[in-house]
Amino acid sequence: MKKIGFLICALTLVFGASCKQSEKKEASEVETEVTTEVETSAKKEALVLNDSLRFTAFKTPKKVGVNGTFTEINLSDYNEDKSNITDILTGAGFSIATASVNSGDPARDAKLKTFFFDNLASDKISGTFKSFDGEKAVVELQMNGVTKDVTFDAHTTDSEVTLKGSIDMIEDFTANKAFQAIHEACKVLHEDKTWTDVELYISVSK
Repeated sequence: MKKIGFLICALTLVFGASCKQSEKKEASEVETEVTTEVETSAKKEALVLNDSLRFTAFKTPKKVGVNGTFTEINLSDYNEDKSNITDILTGAGFSIATASVNSGDPARDAKLKTFFFDNLASDKISGTFKSFDGEKAVVELQMNGVTKDVTFDAHTTDSEVTLKGSIDMIEDFTANKAFQAIHEACKVLHEDKTWTDVELYISVSK
């Protein structure tokens, strides 16, 4: 009887230890899964890009600047496997909904939509970040049915890039119809002078 009791105790200890090891292993596996999920989530959050675009158009003989932006800008096809922001953006595309123009003045925005942007060939401006080379960047822009490479001055760090450049609505994108429409609509306010060049400021960070 003593031998049987001892055997039962021994088996109980063995199975008990086995169960504890199994539970410990399962707990470890769960912890690993949770940790991996958190790390993956954190990695995705780190790759979310923040973008902004500001334009400055000009009016009156004194060339007074009028600033604006667009509230609907979408980035696409950026390289999530890279760490440096310029490597992430090289080859990436973007699309801007022109109806989302926002100059801080609802009346001005309505005129811009009706007289300028509605007279373009498309309701979107799109493009591609083609290359970054030192203090210069080349961005392909598509507007009014015209595609053109525009060179920007670039300031870059590992996590942020800021670009500054300019375009001419007529010389670069043949937007004569749109330009004449907005000029006539704002002729008095502009003192009969609307400039064709527009400055662009782009910022993207991670």
